[in-house]
Amino acid sequence: MAARREGNRPPVRISQPRMLNRPPRAGIFVDFWNFTLSHRRASLDRRGEVWRVDWKRFPQWLVERARAELGLQITLEYAGTTVFTSYNPANPRSVGHRNWVDGFLRRQDKMRVFMYEQQQRAAPRCAACGAEIEQCPACNAPLVAYQEKQVDTGLSVRIAEAARSGDLDVIILLSADVDLMAAVESARRAGRYIVLAAFPPGGQRLARRCHAVIDIDAGRSEISL
Repeated sequence: MAARREGNRPPVRISQPRMLNRPPRAGIFVDFWNFTLSHRRASLDRRGEVWRVDWKRFPQWLVERARAELGLQITLEYAGTTVFTSYNPANPRSVGHRNWVDGFLRRQDKMRVFMYEQQQRAAPRCAACGAEIEQCPACNAPLVAYQEKQVDTGLSVRIAEAARSGDLDVIILLSADVDLMAAVESARRAGRYIVLAAFPPGGQRLARRCHAVIDIDAGRSEISL
């Protein structure tokens, strides 16, 4: 197959012989909160409302769109979706997210979910004396923030492992986080093809290192509830 180049993305060369004696396999990797916040921002900007993703149809749609964007004339086999997410046990809405993940998302076909408990960040410190600032000086509300340290690390490790193992030929990434750049480069060096699923113009820096980009919002009619 002739190489296709779009912008300054790396050329794509995929053919059936390179895939040995099996159909090429595609796996999906999701940074859930990065994806969700990007989805919300893009939906509000474009339409003024947020549409809901049908996670029963979404993975297969992504695999078919990846095949089309890469210019493949052969079918991609769906190998599964790996989702990284987190929740804050002190926040009732966040606990509701955990319940949705356990009660619905984990039960979908070929769906693997890694759920982490968010960790409380250290309180901010005064720039002059270094003392911790535990309350807002204006309203006395507690200054509490949480972070999800494990998600980026876990996602990067899983992508690198999938690339090295040879189990996947195409990696579909749902995250615009530039912290994943090293994982993308590692997968490319291993001969895998990276497709970014995003909400353009979001994710431009990461998109430049991928072989193709899927505009998720363009598939709204096919994958919304």
